[in-house]
Amino acid sequence: MPATLAAGTDNTAQLDGDKPLSQRDNTTGTQLNHPHTAPDATDEDRPWKQILLAVAIQGAIFAMVKASVDRSGAVAIRRLTGTWPG
Repeated sequence: MPATLAAGTDNTAQLDGDKPLSQRDNTTGTQLNHPHTAPDATDEDRPWKQILLAVAIQGAIFAMVKASVDRSGAVAIRRLTGTWPG
């Protein structure tokens, strides 16, 4: 039977019969050596998999932001001049 979330008396969600979520183990954080920092390519204690995943995510975010800015600029130019740039 799946656990259901219920509001605790201290305004924290908790699993039925379990500790409040704020006091539970952060399994993702315990699996990583540095749970609150992004890895650098030169971090000696970070595995390749972790570094490459972080770089892929960073690249995807950068590409999405760049495409959004480029598209917004093109739309603004079309609205001002009536022609699509390019």
